[in-house]
Amino acid sequence: MTLVIIQKLIVKNVRNLNFIEVNPSLHNWFIGENGAGKTNILEAVQLACSSRSFRSLKSRDYINWHAKECVLFAELLSYSKKCISLAVSKSIDGAVILKMNGELVSSASQVAEILPVQVIVPDTSHLIDSGPSYRRKFIDWGVFHVEHKFADYWKTFNKLLRQRNTLLKQKKLEIKLLAVWDKAYVDFAVKLDQARRAYMEGFLTFLETKQYDLLFGKPIVFEFYSGWPTEMSLESMLKKSYDADKHKGLTHYGPHRSDLKIHSNGRNIQQCFSRGQKKLLYVWLKLMQVEYLQQKMARACVCLLDDLVAELDIKHRKFIYNILQKLDVQVFATAVEPDPILDKLNNSDIQMFHVKQGELVPLAKHSGIKPVQAVV
Repeated sequence: MTLVIIQKLIVKNVRNLNFIEVNPSLHNWFIGENGAGKTNILEAVQLACSSRSFRSLKSRDYINWHAKECVLFAELLSYSKKCISLAVSKSIDGAVILKMNGELVSSASQVAEILPVQVIVPDTSHLIDSGPSYRRKFIDWGVFHVEHKFADYWKTFNKLLRQRNTLLKQKKLEIKLLAVWDKAYVDFAVKLDQARRAYMEGFLTFLETKQYDLLFGKPIVFEFYSGWPTEMSLESMLKKSYDADKHKGLTHYGPHRSDLKIHSNGRNIQQCFSRGQKKLLYVWLKLMQVEYLQQKMARACVCLLDDLVAELDIKHRKFIYNILQKLDVQVFATAVEPDPILDKLNNSDIQMFHVKQGELVPLAKHSGIKPVQAVV
């Protein structure tokens, strides 16, 4: 497997992180009170590696209030000692500059392909309890890093979907014109669905080897839904739903309606799992995605875990920590206070930092941190 880690991270003007420079270890824990800036560090890691934030789509939200731009730099190192530098600059006016090894990069997806970043946040309700859009994002994270054409399929399909919905809203709709757009719509919808379905078939087969029924104490059934009944073609479903589509001015069938349905004993998982079980399932699924990516593509990831210990008992925290140790991935994690379990782990690659008002102070030996007081 090609292990890639962040060996240097520089962050300027991301929320209350005025300036920090850190040389991370393999496992990095950031400890501090609520509001100290722990999650801001995880957000900065994702921004540096993908130009995206898991907390906000608007750069104004995460740029320090006194600044006009934020700047991030990450130096990556592989086992082959090959270095890759990533630089991201984002302004409050929406301007974005991306560079890889000093050369300008045209799209964020080119940067995101280098080092996959798996984000695991406290609010499990998004994946388990909320609507299908969150589960589609979960699926698409995996597909993006497996199928290189997926990003293009996704962008083209969404353009066609918006165009079709625009046509459906017209009072005098030309059926022949709609038929032309439907042909292209179906073509890319099928490509998108095939990529998702191929990934999910492999991923769910991989999950079956993990005997997850024993882990959760009850049977769990995962079912991928394409966004239309599989016994019918999408083209025929569009014809069948034309009146409903025209009435609502939107398209009812297609991969924009796909979902990952999760059941246990014939009931939706939302109804029969406790909050702790949902948290465990959420974290486990995310980490299994990472392991599957390692096996299928021989690629490593960076895992960002925000407030991992919340709602997990000692037994299941140990279980998650053991998975993280077995996975050859770099970890950035946050907690209000150090977890005593970590002291018992046989891992010399753990670094701990105390976070207070945007300043980082090392709590472990051999830290590469250079703490600088942040302006807040």
